[in-house]
Amino acid sequence: MANGAALHDLRVIDLTDDTGRFATKLLVEAGADVVQGCRGSPGGAMAGAAAEHGGLLDWWYDGGKQRLEIDLDTTAGQSQLRDLAGQADLFIETEPPGKLAQLGCDFPDLHLLNPRLVQVSLTPFGRHGPRANWQTSDLVSSALGGMLSVNGTPDAPLNTWGRQSFNIGGFYAALCGLAGVYTARQTGQGQHIDLSLHQSVISCTEHVLMFWFFQNFLPIPFGGRQGSIHWSGAFEVAACASGHAMITPAINTMALLDWMEADGMVGDLREIDFSDLVKFLPKIPHIMKLLRTWAATKDAHELFLAAQERHLPFGEVQTIAEASLCPQLQARGFFRSVDGNSSHVQVPGPLFRSLKTPAPAPQPPSAADSVSTVLQRWTRQDSGANQSQTARATPTDHKPLAGIRVLDFSWVLAGPYATRVLADLGADVI
Repeated sequence: MANGAALHDLRVIDLTDDTGRFATKLLVEAGADVVQGCRGSPGGAMAGAAAEHGGLLDWWYDGGKQRLEIDLDTTAGQSQLRDLAGQADLFIETEPPGKLAQLGCDFPDLHLLNPRLVQVSLTPFGRHGPRANWQTSDLVSSALGGMLSVNGTPDAPLNTWGRQSFNIGGFYAALCGLAGVYTARQTGQGQHIDLSLHQSVISCTEHVLMFWFFQNFLPIPFGGRQGSIHWSGAFEVAACASGHAMITPAINTMALLDWMEADGMVGDLREIDFSDLVKFLPKIPHIMKLLRTWAATKDAHELFLAAQERHLPFGEVQTIAEASLCPQLQARGFFRSVDGNSSHVQVPGPLFRSLKTPAPAPQPPSAADSVSTVLQRWTRQDSGANQSQTARATPTDHKPLAGIRVLDFSWVLAGPYATRVLADLGADVI
């Protein structure tokens, strides 16, 4: 909604529960005008004046969204949703499959009112298939998506912290929605995106999924849950004299051996040929044992700083309180004060920074407003032209990023994964 922000001219209807509310949080952080028809769970209680705006999760997920009271179980609520959809660019919802169709508020109905509308339907297993009507939770999604099979230890399985499965679905919903809007603005034709939370989660399991393609030719046993150990065995969170740190012999190994030798704890590591991967991999358990013994003599924070000086990719395990005081985050102004409130709440900033389209100041969760107020703001000058096109405009079947060309110079995982998603959406990636 903020002028100058990347998505300042994007109008979004948010009809999501906890599974999808992260999607519209991301859009708000880029300046989109988001109206919210329902909320998920409030989360933990806030202190002082902040509690007037909602709970902890309301502040995190819903700050900057304009909340509306829309009751889809009433004729009036259904009419309000159709009126909003007639002026919106994007509609993101998590309603059970079939519900919106029964109410006359699903994509075929809304497309007649607004040919350029893009609708993203995020459901636990997609709108079609034998499990389309099954329900889920973040824990269920993590288990069925494969992540839970390797987290923790055999006697203590562990889910990822912070609703990560739901957040993954939200990421995909935001990305797919923006891709759809891009096409709609090029062609004048919207489309419906059927997004499965289950498929979203299983696509992000990294080694859990990929291991099955190369487990037969790598000399590394795959033992299921491995605690803090990476599938290669060469990355592990180890206990230090105080705190914990992620340690590894990978990258700049000779500097690590020099360091351990100076401490009198290099053992027989000088005898290993680290340049020969086939000979090196079977010795990883022995190497990591010596590394753990050595790390146990160090303070985790001091170990991390000294490793960075030697260009070693170690990482200190920080608490949330410690991470909030990170000098790198402080220097980049990552934590920002919420605008226009007297409770002095600070929240984490956007995940990316655009130099020419800065993010708007964070806002608190809003009180309920009226649909008529939003419609006064949203009514387009060309709404009559939109109505005249309804008879001949049809949704497009083309992938939304068809025609976009991407040159990919990334490697390993994060970059190639991003460009793979763009390719899935139709981009031509080289």
